[in-house]
Amino acid sequence: MRSTVEDLDWFTNLIFHTTDAKVYEQEYRKDHPNPFLHTEEKHVLSSRAGILLERLNVLGFSEEEMKSNFEAMRQYRIKELSFLIDYHDTMETSNHIKERKFWKKYDLNDFLESIHKLVHEPDLKIKKSSYERIYSNTFNYIIDKDYDLLEALPFSNDLFSLRAFLTVVAPDTLVVFDYTDLYDAEIFTDEDVINPKEPHERIIVLTEGTSDIAILKPALQLLYPHLYEFYSFFDFESFNSQGGSGNLVNMIKSFAGAGISNKIIALFDNDTAAREAQATLKELSLPHHIKILNYPYISFAENYPTLGPTGLNFMNINGLACSIELYLGEDVLKEINGELLPILWKGYSPKMQAYQGEIMSKREIQKRYLQKLAACKASDQVSNHQNWNGIISIFEMMFDGFNSEKNNYQSVLKRESS
Repeated sequence: MRSTVEDLDWFTNLIFHTTDAKVYEQEYRKDHPNPFLHTEEKHVLSSRAGILLERLNVLGFSEEEMKSNFEAMRQYRIKELSFLIDYHDTMETSNHIKERKFWKKYDLNDFLESIHKLVHEPDLKIKKSSYERIYSNTFNYIIDKDYDLLEALPFSNDLFSLRAFLTVVAPDTLVVFDYTDLYDAEIFTDEDVINPKEPHERIIVLTEGTSDIAILKPALQLLYPHLYEFYSFFDFESFNSQGGSGNLVNMIKSFAGAGISNKIIALFDNDTAAREAQATLKELSLPHHIKILNYPYISFAENYPTLGPTGLNFMNINGLACSIELYLGEDVLKEINGELLPILWKGYSPKMQAYQGEIMSKREIQKRYLQKLAACKASDQVSNHQNWNGIISIFEMMFDGFNSEKNNYQSVLKRESS
């Protein structure tokens, strides 16, 4: 990848992490002009393509957004060229006509096919096309731009161009940003890379209480260490803040009113109390950088044991009683006899016309979960015998939080439509 001062700031603050910085010795090429030098010190940032793609998702540069952005910019370029053709009778008109025809004919898939060909056929003999052939296909167009995808692809943000490249390579492909030239020129030091002056802004995560944070924060570090630095969990204890869905609503209003620019994700339980509290938020016009999410719909909760005045019943508790404990895995929700710990129905909400449920033995469930977490940390790996599906579903929802304007109340809508 190319190496400039602007790019180093860009990559260290967004795509690459400080842990990706590496220094190593590399042998010089045989044709190096100085025969007395055998090795050189390389200063690089490197990570796998799959990891970089996941980081781009978190930042809002998903595959879906990439396609949408490309199409919007393609149509904008077509309109721009049409204006130049219709109202400017110049020597460039014929070229504008060729270019407009090009953008009308080719879409993102055509560009991705050409990028794939360039990446996976390194021995391909290529000559620059004549001007007449530049717009004959996307392959020639990219070559004319000296293989610079940032120049060739009409995205509004260079991170989409990076995603286009990463899309055509295998997830385990090593992507390297070499800043040795900048280091040798004393423009940047390794310390500048490890501790950037303007680190990227973290996404603030708000939850209903301290137990949610105690569960999610270490799990994120365990399951997705390469994404951990993107998030900052709100510290209830430091701010003397109370928990609960009502207080989470108040926090959201406070953050919105304070004009904080950081992206914010507010995580509500998937239950009756959360839905009632969220009703007040639907009347507000929250800024786009604040996302309201419920813990996701979980299929195994569709037929879950509950205890009420009529005794034991099995029913769908999504939207009624799914607190964070329901996402910790069936391996911690089951008793020794193999039966799931039941939901106990509590107060009735006239507004929601539904009961609020709470799982029994919350403390015991949390204790089992922390033991499971500690076992993973001790062995430095996640066991195949452990169930992390619920927690993973929460993280996947968080990672996709800023990738579209979809309705944030997905779990509630799914329940109400069923």
